[in-house]
Amino acid sequence: MELSAVSGKDVTVPFTLAGTAKPSQYRITPSPVVIKAGTKSAAIAVQPADNGINEDDKTVTVSMGVPANAVQGRTTESTVTIVDADPAPAVSFASGSSRGDEKTSPVRLEVALSAPSGRPVTVEYAATGGSAIKGKDYALQGSVLTFAPGETKKTIDIDIMNHNVYDDNKTLEVSLKGPKNAVLGSATKRTYTIINTTPMPSVGFLHPDSSGDEKTSPARLEVALSAPSGKPVTVEYAATGGTAVPGTNYVLKDGTLTFAPGETVKTIEVRVKDDDVNTDDRTFEVSLKNPRNATLGSTALHTYTILDADPAPTVAFAS
Repeated sequence: MELSAVSGKDVTVPFTLAGTAKPSQYRITPSPVVIKAGTKSAAIAVQPADNGINEDDKTVTVSMGVPANAVQGRTTESTVTIVDADPAPAVSFASGSSRGDEKTSPVRLEVALSAPSGRPVTVEYAATGGSAIKGKDYALQGSVLTFAPGETKKTIDIDIMNHNVYDDNKTLEVSLKGPKNAVLGSATKRTYTIINTTPMPSVGFLHPDSSGDEKTSPARLEVALSAPSGKPVTVEYAATGGTAVPGTNYVLKDGTLTFAPGETVKTIEVRVKDDDVNTDDRTFEVSLKNPRNATLGSTALHTYTILDADPAPTVAFAS
């Protein structure tokens, strides 16, 4: 504060404070200030207090009261701006990767600020990759995280959809972008692995045995999975025994059945040959082996009975 001319008396000037700064954010010469007789000015010192928090600039407004031994001049108010010098915090994932089984839902991915902020901080997030399919394997809630002033941790919630189907593990990648009042930190991407915990299905014949007459061809032997699979399933088959003669009574080449993802039933076709001779019923056995992406079930062997359909011959004396 400054007088227009030197006074022979002490001039006492009270003042009041306003502005956006809180009292804890600065120190100031206490009111009133005294301009000593024979001097022309006195200083009001404003000393900012560094709180180490990134925030908006703050103001301190000093308004002059009614002075003693002087009158108010034209300028009765002065504003000091406290310029914030603390850097914006960094926002990032707490870690670059994590995993959990498909029965764990929701999954919470932690996002953290490197330091508290005096401003609201926002950051956008989105799924940006991985083998998991959005809407089928997971659902991502929201798209923006908001840190209130002082908050340092938030979570991104992901709903995991458990299909109860044996399959590969799936991954999803979530990325951060577009921070406001913060900068991106080092871990801006998080890869989450959904661990499949559903056991392999078993594969076996739908029935352990069946029959049909020799005039019915082909014989169809149904092979089934105990549950749908998310992976292709293969199983080999071959004729392994019985009283029927391969090539004479039936034809079956060794082969492989392939179940596409979601399929549960396939058929082995066996050509039955009618020998037009009255004989005993005959059997052949078909076995399953070497399954892939499945285990052998309890009915890995099927016995098929070829029922003789030829009438018994008549017997008579020759004339």
